Amino acid sequence: GPIFDGPAGPVLEDIRVRLFEQRTLGGSVADDSRTQVIYERLAEWLADRAEECASGGASASSTAAAAKGPTMPAPTTWAEYVRRTMASIDKRAHLVDQRGNPRVVRTCSSSGVPLIVDLMDWRGRRRARLAYDAASGEVSSVTLVSSDGREIELGQSLAQGD
Repeated sequence: GPIFDGPAGPVLEDIRVRLFEQRTLGGSVADDSRTQVIYERLAEWLADRAEECASGGASASSTAAAAKGPTMPAPTTWAEYVRRTMASIDKRAHLVDQRGNPRVVRTCSSSGVPLIVDLMDWRGRRRARLAYDAASGEVSSVTLVSSDGREIELGQSLAQGD
């Protein structure tokens, strides 16, 4: 299936074909590894904007302003942060990466209790992980992975105001 299903999907596919298959923008651009990074960031940005618009969370003017940074206010509690993170992951649960593998992978204990939920990007690299406390069943930490592989782990003990 397509890597990006959304209103900007055809435009994004056209850009991908021109950059990597037809090489209409020149071989030096297509062969540069930075071109792939730029394409990935563009794809993720478009996916996020499309999700915001679809959920009523952004208007045309706020979408234009989103190029300058996030449009959502910072969550005020750990529970709110986890809720938003889970909603973002759930929106991508039906998507697959470029190899056809699910972008959301859920790992449960033998009794069905959630242990880990991983979110992969369109290339199949882990971008986020929710780790659950086996005893309480609540999310105990969220790990975010940057495009260059750096990990940032956030836990309820780090959150303020909860």
